[in-house]
Amino acid sequence: MFKNVKILSWLVVILLATNLATIGTVFYRTNRINNPVGNVDTELPLEQRSRFFNRQLELSNNQMESFRNFNREYNRRTAEINMQLQKLREEIVDELVKEDSDIEKLNQLSAEVGELHKQLKLTTNDLYLELKEISDSTQRERLAIVFRALLEGDPEIRNNRRMGGRWQMNRP
Repeated sequence: MFKNVKILSWLVVILLATNLATIGTVFYRTNRINNPVGNVDTELPLEQRSRFFNRQLELSNNQMESFRNFNREYNRRTAEINMQLQKLREEIVDELVKEDSDIEKLNQLSAEVGELHKQLKLTTNDLYLELKEISDSTQRERLAIVFRALLEGDPEIRNNRRMGGRWQMNRP
């Protein structure tokens, strides 16, 4: 009899540990969805964008001041869009976990997410077009190389590694 109680006690402990691990995983995954760590986007980190383009294009003081001004506006607009995206993601998760999820509402929310992603891309395009507009011909050539590298997801640009003060531009 004592042996059966001991075995049952161990089973309870094992089941309790398994349940706690499962609950912990759910909380971790939910927090990760609500507060994404990374973005698979090809954009540079906010705090490094000005320094990065200044180094790559060797911007003059006037060019740098212009870039800072429209970069501030870009940051403001993208922050608003990202807040709206976060709210929509939360609504999607809330709808998904309901007993009777409404597929029409999920489709509508997904369409809104798509539209906000489009706005984010258009805002990014505006930033880069404004940068191109203040650049001279040599800087535009460098900018084209940087744009292609960003599009390809070049890890050196993504990590903003310096090679002799600038990202190595002499690539095939």
